[in-house]
Amino acid sequence: AEFDNYRKRVRKEHSEIYDYVRGDVFRMLLPVIDDLERLLNSESSEQSLREGIGIIYKDLMTTLQSHGLESFTDEGNAFDPNVHEAVSVEETEAQMDGKIVDTWLKGYRYKGRLLRPAKVKVGQKNR
Repeated sequence: AEFDNYRKRVRKEHSEIYDYVRGDVFRMLLPVIDDLERLLNSESSEQSLREGIGIIYKDLMTTLQSHGLESFTDEGNAFDPNVHEAVSVEETEAQMDGKIVDTWLKGYRYKGRLLRPAKVKVGQKNR
C-alpha cells in the first residue's frame, strides 16, 4: 500500500513538473503570438509584412536558442546517417562525393539531443 501511494505521488509530481515546463514554453511564446497578431491586424504592404515576419522569426529563433535549441545544415560536410536524412543525390565532382551539397530542411538539436535530422541532398561522384 505504501509503495502504491509512493508511485501515485511520483506520477502526480511528474505530471505537475511537465505542466510547469509546458507553461514556461507557452509563456516564452506569448511575445511571438502577440507580434503575429499585430502583424495580421496591420494594413501593411507585402514588403513590410515580409520584413515583419523576418523580425518575428529572428526573435523566435533567438528565444529558442537561448533555451538550448540548435539548428544545423552542414553543407560541405560528410553525410552522417545519424543526423542527416538523404532526400536526393546529385552527381558532383570527386571532392564532393559523399558530402552534403544542399539542405532542404534544417536539422534541430536540443541540448545536444537530435530532435529532427536535416533533410539533405548528397553528392555522388560522376561515374
